[in-house]
Amino acid sequence: LAFHTGGRAVLDRLQVELGLSSEALEPSRRILSEYGNMSSATILFVLKEMWTQLPPDDGAHIFAAAFGPGLTMESIIMTAI
Repeated sequence: LAFHTGGRAVLDRLQVELGLSSEALEPSRRILSEYGNMSSATILFVLKEMWTQLPPDDGAHIFAAAFGPGLTMESIIMTAI
């Protein structure tokens, strides 16, 4: 899971509502801590963090979501190769 770090409250709510573990949101929380909220482009930093720290298995599915102004949301499901 790769989430744009719109802020701690956004990540906290996603964790509760989707029943996610703390580990699932670690890359997003680390980028928020180090860089802050960089708008929708933050998702690229989270994906890079995932690739360098938590390399996925071939064929693993990755769900990524970025949030923009007015609660717009962009999302994608990718397959690692």
